[in-house]
Amino acid sequence: MAKYIVFSGRASRPEFWKFVLFAVLLMVVAGVLNVLVYGPIVTSHVTEYTSALTGEKTITKTIKSTYGPGLFQNIVGLLLVLPLFAAAWRRMRDAGNPGVILLVPVAIYLTLSLVVQFGPTQTIDLPDFASTAGSDLPSTITVPDPSLWLLVPSFIAISVGSIYSLIGLCMSSAPSSSHPCPNPSEANP
Repeated sequence: MAKYIVFSGRASRPEFWKFVLFAVLLMVVAGVLNVLVYGPIVTSHVTEYTSALTGEKTITKTIKSTYGPGLFQNIVGLLLVLPLFAAAWRRMRDAGNPGVILLVPVAIYLTLSLVVQFGPTQTIDLPDFASTAGSDLPSTITVPDPSLWLLVPSFIAISVGSIYSLIGLCMSSAPSSSHPCPNPSEANP
C-alpha cells in the first residue's frame, strides 16, 4: 500500500498478483458484508395472460432473489480502481511493455458504449401477432442502426486488447539494462 497511486517505477509479478489477490479478497469481504447488512435484492413481477383459445385468465407472480453489488462493494471498488490501474501500469513497465496498452480496451469500450447509447437507431414494425394473440406485445421495436455493425470488430478489438494486456501482466521482468528503473526481481534482499 506504500505505492497507492504511484505510476512510476516497476512492479514485480509477485507484488502485482499479491495486490490483485488482496483486492479480490477485499471485494469478497465487502460482498459478504453487503449480504449480512442488506440481504438479497428481492423483486417481484405479476404477469397476466389471457389464452386466445379458451379465454381463461392466468395470473403468475414471479419472485426473484438476487445478490448484486451493493454499497460496500461499490465503495471498495471505487477505492481500488486507481491503485489496481497504477499497479498494472508498473507491472507492464516491468515486463518491458508500455503501460498505455492498458488503456486500449478501456478506450474502445467507452467509445463503443457512447456510440450504442447515443448513436442512430431505427424503428422496425413487427408482424401483427399482438392483435391475434390478445396480448400486449409491442407493434414496433427500436434497434441500433445497421450501420453500427462496427460493434463486432470493436468487441474483437476489446478482447484482443484485454488478452494482450493480460499476457503483458503475466510476463517475466525485462532486464534492467533495457529499462531506466531498477528491476525488482534483481534487487538484493
